[in-house]
Amino acid sequence: MKLPISVIIPTLNCRKKLVRHLDAIEEWLPLVEEIIAIDSNSSDGTKELLEERLQPYGANILSTGRGLYQAWNLGASLATQPYVYYSTVCDIISKNGLVEMSRLIESHRLDVLISPPKMVDEDGEREVNVKWPIHYVLKYLEFKEGVTLVTNVQKMLFLAPFIPATILGSSASNLYRTQILKEHPFPLDVGTVGDSYWALKNFPYLSIGIANEFYATFCWDGVRNGPWDESGEIMEKFKKEEEALNNITNSIGFIKDYYNIGYINEYFKDECRRLQAAIKEYDAYVKFLTRPLSVKAKDVFFKYTSVRYWWGRIFSRG
Repeated sequence: MKLPISVIIPTLNCRKKLVRHLDAIEEWLPLVEEIIAIDSNSSDGTKELLEERLQPYGANILSTGRGLYQAWNLGASLATQPYVYYSTVCDIISKNGLVEMSRLIESHRLDVLISPPKMVDEDGEREVNVKWPIHYVLKYLEFKEGVTLVTNVQKMLFLAPFIPATILGSSASNLYRTQILKEHPFPLDVGTVGDSYWALKNFPYLSIGIANEFYATFCWDGVRNGPWDESGEIMEKFKKEEEALNNITNSIGFIKDYYNIGYINEYFKDECRRLQAAIKEYDAYVKFLTRPLSVKAKDVFFKYTSVRYWWGRIFSRG
C-alpha cells in the first residue's frame, strides 16, 4: 500500500542540482501515491529533466510563473491525497522519515507535523553548525512516542520570539494535511515571511505536532551572510520584511482573542521565563547571521526577534 501523500516538487533553473536531488529521493518515489512537479518556466533544461525522470512514476508535470509560494499553492490545489509534502531541491527526506511522518500525522490526526532538519554543506557531505527556531524549540519540549502535541499556549510561545522566522522552518521537513492548504494557502503579498504569516494566522485553528527526529537533510549555502550587506540588498530585504510584519498586527490581536489571554497571563509569563535560555542562544545565532550588517539593519532584526517586543504587543491590548 502506497503512502497517502502528494509530493510537490517546485523548480526553477536548477538542472544540475536537480539530478542529485532526484537521485536521492528515488528510493521513495515509488512509495507515494502522487507526484506533482511545478517548474517556473526554466530555461536550462530543468523541466525536460523532470519529464525524463518522473514520467515513469506517473507524475503530473506543469509549468507556471515564478514564485515559490505560488508553486506551493498550485500544487496543493491539485493534490488528491490526504497529505502534502513539499520536496524542494537540495532538501532531502529519507524513505524511513517519510514513512514515519506519514504514520505520525495519521495516528495523531494532525494538521501539520513539523520535524527539525539536519543542516549540511552544499555538497551534502559535512554537517554545519546552523540552527533554526525549531532546533531551539526542541530543547524545550518533552516527547512521547517520538512526537509532542503543541498546546495553545505553546503555539504563541513558539511563534512570537522568532518573528520574522518561524518554527515551520522549511516545509521540506514537514507534512501538511492537504485540506488545510487548500483552505488556507500561503500568502503571496507579504514578501519572504509568508511562512511566518501563515503560521500566525492559522496555528490557533490547527492541530500541530513536532517530531523529535531529524528526518530531512538541508543544504546550507550561507546566502544570508556578507554578500547581501555588500550589495545593499540586505537593507531592501529588511525594509520589505518590516512592511510585511505590519500586516501581522491583526493576526496577533486575533491570537490574543482566540486564546483569551486574560486567563493565562501568569502561565504564559512563566513559560516565557523558561524559554529565555533558548532565546539567548538563538540571539547569539542571529548575531552571527547578521554580521557585518549596519546598526540600522540589526535594530530592525532584533526588534522583531525580541520576546519583549511581541510580549508587549500582545499584552498592551489589555
